[in-house]
Amino acid sequence: MRLIIRDATASIAYKRGCLMDCKRHSLMGKLLLGLVLVFAGQAQAVTILPLGDSITEGYGWQCSYRRPLVQTLFEDYGCPVQFAGTRLTPKNNPPHCKPTNTAHEGDSGKTVEHQIDPMVAAMNAQLVDYLLVHLGSNDMFYGSDTDTIIEDLELLIERAQSLNPDVSILLAGVIPWDPTWDVGLDIGHLDELQLSNELAAAIEQLVADRAEENIYFVDANSDFDNATMTYDGVHPNDSGEEFLAGRFLSVLNTLGVCANPTTAPFYARLENTDSSMCIEMPLASTDTGESAVIAQCSDVAHQWLSFDPVASLDNTYTIQFQHSQASNLCLDASSGWLTQEVCDEGVNQQFRIEVEGTRYRLSVDSLLAGVADNGQIEFLSDTESYEQRWQFDNFQSSPPADVCDPSVSSRFIANPGTWQLLSLPCTAPNGATMADLIDSDEIESDAWAAFYYQATGSEPGYKPIAGSDLAPEPDVGFWFISSETLTLRMPAGSLATTGSNALPCAAGEPCHQQTIDASSTWNLLGNPAGSNIRYQDIQAVNDSTLCSASNACKLDDIPDVNVAIYVFNGVNYQQLANTQGKQSMLIPWEAYWTILLADDTSALTINEPWHLSLREYPGQFMFVTNSHHAADLGGLAAADELCQFEARRAGLPGQYRAWLADATASPSTDWTTHNTDPYLRTDGQLIATGWDDLTDGALLNPIDKTATRVGKLPTDVWTNVNSTGSPASVSAHCNQWNSSAGNAPVGRTDKTDQHWSDGSRTRDCSVELPLYCAGQ
Repeated sequence: MRLIIRDATASIAYKRGCLMDCKRHSLMGKLLLGLVLVFAGQAQAVTILPLGDSITEGYGWQCSYRRPLVQTLFEDYGCPVQFAGTRLTPKNNPPHCKPTNTAHEGDSGKTVEHQIDPMVAAMNAQLVDYLLVHLGSNDMFYGSDTDTIIEDLELLIERAQSLNPDVSILLAGVIPWDPTWDVGLDIGHLDELQLSNELAAAIEQLVADRAEENIYFVDANSDFDNATMTYDGVHPNDSGEEFLAGRFLSVLNTLGVCANPTTAPFYARLENTDSSMCIEMPLASTDTGESAVIAQCSDVAHQWLSFDPVASLDNTYTIQFQHSQASNLCLDASSGWLTQEVCDEGVNQQFRIEVEGTRYRLSVDSLLAGVADNGQIEFLSDTESYEQRWQFDNFQSSPPADVCDPSVSSRFIANPGTWQLLSLPCTAPNGATMADLIDSDEIESDAWAAFYYQATGSEPGYKPIAGSDLAPEPDVGFWFISSETLTLRMPAGSLATTGSNALPCAAGEPCHQQTIDASSTWNLLGNPAGSNIRYQDIQAVNDSTLCSASNACKLDDIPDVNVAIYVFNGVNYQQLANTQGKQSMLIPWEAYWTILLADDTSALTINEPWHLSLREYPGQFMFVTNSHHAADLGGLAAADELCQFEARRAGLPGQYRAWLADATASPSTDWTTHNTDPYLRTDGQLIATGWDDLTDGALLNPIDKTATRVGKLPTDVWTNVNSTGSPASVSAHCNQWNSSAGNAPVGRTDKTDQHWSDGSRTRDCSVELPLYCAGQ
């Protein structure tokens, strides 16, 4: 039998010289900027492919609009992005452009038709979220009419959408060019300014005709002054490039991308410009004082960093590795090297990031981080060397999906002398041993013991797991006992388990598979999903069974078959059942016993493979906002928008509202949805099994995680909501949440009794506090 666990988390290259003579300057084209907004429950990579001609590539002494765009995105909005494309330097490769250049697919002198194949190659090489296209001017000056150019743009759009249906495309109206400039072309003495304006208008109409698609118009034609914004009447100068970048950014903001300065962490690797290698923490590093090193960039967890903005300090962040040791350890520069120390919010843990195009300077107290000869990261004065310059590699606005979630990566063993039935929630890195899970060098090897159970074979029974043995896989259950209080912790580099598209899960959904040695034998198994699994979502099938409306395959509905699943609570066994509460779920770090038997009254013989399909149960997320605000929020609707913004930036799906009440409106009366599905923290832990459980005065876990799964220190929260969801006060609500005068009731993030919300305490409306947010 196999056990299957469903994972739900499951330019217008107006080439002035090269139009007719490649020794001449190129004409400037227009940019089509494409965006995609992906607000699924997954991490969102901000990837831009600039596609065009000399305006996109950069020409003469200009570096193109890409430099001011990336500088504005990061310096003003805290949104480092990555650029896609196979071309790396502007035309003629001006030396001052090298340090600030971005990848692109701009090629001087090219037409729309010429750039379709390069676009396809670039999009096949890397998933593109945002397509930036500036094309059409070269076509026009080669003699193509407006209708032909629009037809070619339609073909470009269709090819891009066939490669990525989710890509959103912004088409920019071509910038006007100055007809008084002699470019050596004979185009019938037509008014070049009129032609470029007509083409811009036609592109705008093209976008309007496809209003139902993810295609947007960027008006780079209106207000563009070619007399002051170009250096040759065609190609933008510095002010022209800033104009273009500003028009693109305006559309980005309108669509919700980088709409406000970031107040939430972002996630990335840091790649050294000189060596093209990334910062990492050595494998299985657990100690404070451990030095970060430089290593070949890879997808291992101990290279992923979270950058958390420091309040009131521009472009300053605390940094943590996204491995299990990062829960309370921050990067620190106090020793002159980049080390891992307990987070203390001190100045040596506040890293200023300054942009140099797509390179960055990482500094602490005016000293820059660079790579030393021994591979460690040292802090010295600026030598203007590449060793002290960095790039963000694979920026994401949510934690990378394959990294072991720090929120489930440790287990505190609080009862010495008591057996624990456990399984690992993540896959340990290659070579990690059982001893590497013990989070202390002071625990002697004879102070703990671990056993797994072998159901079949020549010698079935319990088998010891020695300290030198490899760490168990997540689908292996094991017993553990210790004579001392300790913490089991996943080593650095641990990864969330991945699945395959296996039945009976729906096509395209990842499933985790386990093999049960014998259908008539008890099997000790783990929970490889690393998240909650609800009993009522478990199905059982054999190879000849199909699940359908008439054959639901629920464990309690299978004729003649009994599937028993037991967990151990440290005192006794509990059988999972289709009831509410913790006893009905498999949770991270929890192992279980299972057996599948025919009923005593049945003649059925179980002699073929059976499968259990376990999926992570559906539910709505609740979180506490990362940002703090005085109570003059602008009313309940503005508070809801704040929740929606933080959820969207974190990649959480659905709609969100603030857990907040005024004189008349409250969650109990104003919310249209009172969920029967569970309410979950963003780390997957259960808050309540549904609305009734949420409003009964007790939570299963405190709401102390932000939308990005970051733990929040204990704090008061604006609510004015009692534990039943009704207004706690009809008068103390800071003038309907529009004033910083007065006071209002608050809840508490570290409480699970009624005080999590009930408003038994009040705070002055001028105090800055977070909000609770809930999915609808």
